[in-house]
Amino acid sequence: MATLEQSAKPALPTGTITLLFTDIESSSRLWEQHGDRFIPVWQAHDAIVRDAIARFNGYEVKSEGDSFMIAFPDAASALHCALFAQAALARYPWPPDIGPLHVRMGLHTGEPFVHGTDYYGPIVNRAANICAAAHGGQTLLSNETRHHLGEYLDTKITFQDLGDQRLKDMGAPQRLFQAQHPSVAPRAFPPPRTLDGQPNNLPIQRTSFVGRAKEIER
Repeated sequence: MATLEQSAKPALPTGTITLLFTDIESSSRLWEQHGDRFIPVWQAHDAIVRDAIARFNGYEVKSEGDSFMIAFPDAASALHCALFAQAALARYPWPPDIGPLHVRMGLHTGEPFVHGTDYYGPIVNRAANICAAAHGGQTLLSNETRHHLGEYLDTKITFQDLGDQRLKDMGAPQRLFQAQHPSVAPRAFPPPRTLDGQPNNLPIQRTSFVGRAKEIER
């Protein structure tokens, strides 16, 4: 017989879904600096994120270390969850000697490959890389997620168009947006942590199929 916790967990979303990735900024440094004293802080973070997941009917795919991978059947619920969590994290009374936690969040919408209770493929990679491009406390979303938000979105949410950004291993540039809600004090973030924000002399890789003509032909 399934336990109450198991029966209460929503079904794995399939088809076109929105993935939300979260990650604590500078978590390695915090663990090194504070050791065991960081454990209750990390646990509080997990509780806040999981509360937001439950409120907006998200599906916790996995949590690894200080990061979460969460799936939603619709983009609006995913964004509401992210911004609710950001507001709760900003309000929480963190220990003064450790200071506030800043969590980066990234969202992307598409149809990933499903195997068991996990997702795979380019949709997952892009969502993870969008999260990696964010700064702590910042919520970024793809153009695809922005397009799928629909009419049930909180009208107080505002968006800043950050333009096309080159994400790691993503080939052609991807258009990113920053989402903001008045429940969190606005901050001026640096440019996203993308290849454009970290100048180098490498050429733009327009497609992942460059140099693979034989594979394409097959």
